[in-house]
Amino acid sequence: MANSTLSPYEYMDDTSIDSDLLCSICREPCKEPYYTPCDHLFCRQCITNWGGSRPSCPNCRKSMARNALRPATRIVCQMINNLRVKCKQCGQQNLLRSDIDDHIHSICPKSIVPCSSVNIQCPWIGQRDQLAEHLVHCMFGFLTSTTDEFNVNSQNFKRKLEEIEGKCKQEEITLNGMIEDMNETIQTTAAVKNIDLSTLRSKLDDSKRDIQSNTKRLNTLEQQVKKMKTESEYVQHEIDHTDKQFEQHERFDQ
Repeated sequence: MANSTLSPYEYMDDTSIDSDLLCSICREPCKEPYYTPCDHLFCRQCITNWGGSRPSCPNCRKSMARNALRPATRIVCQMINNLRVKCKQCGQQNLLRSDIDDHIHSICPKSIVPCSSVNIQCPWIGQRDQLAEHLVHCMFGFLTSTTDEFNVNSQNFKRKLEEIEGKCKQEEITLNGMIEDMNETIQTTAAVKNIDLSTLRSKLDDSKRDIQSNTKRLNTLEQQVKKMKTESEYVQHEIDHTDKQFEQHERFDQ
């Protein structure tokens, strides 16, 4: 059995692998094993691509329909996943085949990885064990942390702005309710004979003071909203300015 040159791993002991677990098309332990209707085991990709428009089983030559293929049993899959492999990149041995993908993508020190600032176009790629040294000198990493800080501040400003706007709306509702109550009081009192003018004036004065107080609070909240919007716009301006400086720096480096 020959391991594919494109495979990032190789089997520790080819001779000990049960032949029933091998795909007769690629001659390797099945990847995503599937059964044919005649109960022969193959890699899903191998058997799906086999035979053109009139496929037949590679083992017994019985005709078959591709939609009749079915996944292997859990026990067979477990037997294949428990095979021991060696990472070709770093040489680590005795890995389970089921763990090799996670090893290569998350652990293997020789896997090729991009810089963590690839989202802002850092061009560096290299082995995972060289990444830490690169990050010490990566200008893109500094820009990422600065941008993240700006974004956090911007989110905080927006959250506070929403809180203040909510208070403004609540104050407006309260103020409108007080005005309605005052109008009802005036209408009710005016309808009563022998109206007590001094009492009515006192109630009106109290209502006016309450309205003035709430209007003042509303104005204060509106000023806070304007201030928060100005600060949020400033943060966004700083982010845009930093991005432009970085683009100019990148063009200069090129």
